[in-house]
Amino acid sequence: MQDLLALLLRGAPAPTSPRVMASDDRVPPDFKPTYDREILPHLVAFEEKRIAALQSLRTRMFIGSPAMLLVVVVCFYILANSSGKVDGLFEITFIVLAAISAWMFHRVTLYHGEVKQQVFPKVFQHFGNFTYTPKADFFIEAWHPTGIIPKITSSLFEDKVAGHYRDVPLSIVEALLKTGHGKNRSTIFKGLIATIDLPKRFTGTTVIHRDKGKLGNWIGRRKFDPVRLENPDFESRYEVCSTDQIEARYLISTTFMERLIALEEKLDGKIEAAFNNGSLLIMLSSERKWFETTSIYKPATFAEDIGLIFDQMGQLFAIIDVLKLDDRTGL
Repeated sequence: MQDLLALLLRGAPAPTSPRVMASDDRVPPDFKPTYDREILPHLVAFEEKRIAALQSLRTRMFIGSPAMLLVVVVCFYILANSSGKVDGLFEITFIVLAAISAWMFHRVTLYHGEVKQQVFPKVFQHFGNFTYTPKADFFIEAWHPTGIIPKITSSLFEDKVAGHYRDVPLSIVEALLKTGHGKNRSTIFKGLIATIDLPKRFTGTTVIHRDKGKLGNWIGRRKFDPVRLENPDFESRYEVCSTDQIEARYLISTTFMERLIALEEKLDGKIEAAFNNGSLLIMLSSERKWFETTSIYKPATFAEDIGLIFDQMGQLFAIIDVLKLDDRTGL
């Protein structure tokens, strides 16, 4: 908010000089050769686009802000002069305000999109054969039979990262899942969904839910049978159910239980998981945003963006490291 106020009062800043941008030393050392070769030559062009986006935002704010205020005044005027509730008034007002806001920030959104499309893929390639897609699809229907993903009415998937780490195929996508309609609409999941192809073969379906108490666990089991495990800490966090009791205990060994608890604490989020069709699906519920660009008010060196990607990829690789999913002999 402070940066936006400064933009409105003082105008857009002058572009940061190429010399100053090139001197940013926050780029991870092992990525510096790639940065100097593939990103540094484009910094001036991106900096010009950043300043142009700020200038556009400032101009449109002076037009859009009074328009938004007028919409709110009209809304309250209609309410004050109506004998009862006006159906759809708040919904229409919200849509109009959202449209004006999107118009004001249009060039800023385009700038962030260009950074994701042109800069981010170069960073992810540093980790091997990883690819990055800002907008992505996820075949969620394949996991519906497991019950790990509740019934939803709308979904949004973005920031998909896919590749191999320690020879293990790994795919991660940021997801927002909702259920219901209108005022009854609610978010049932927000966070990361990771799918990992396992070297360990299995034929059944085993699901690890958050513990919801006796009634909640009973409702969530559906067609699967509960699995009792010899780990009080694990049992207090999760409810396990499976189509195959023996296979479930084979997959969720004592060591795996300890590693899953450690992973949850490391990633600082709530985890649910499912084994099905040779793959492990992990749902990490988290309010934080992943793989996002940094502030439009900062020079376009992308050093902060790159550092954040390195940190977040390290956390995602921890899924395989901590759970030791690259081990061909067991979980």
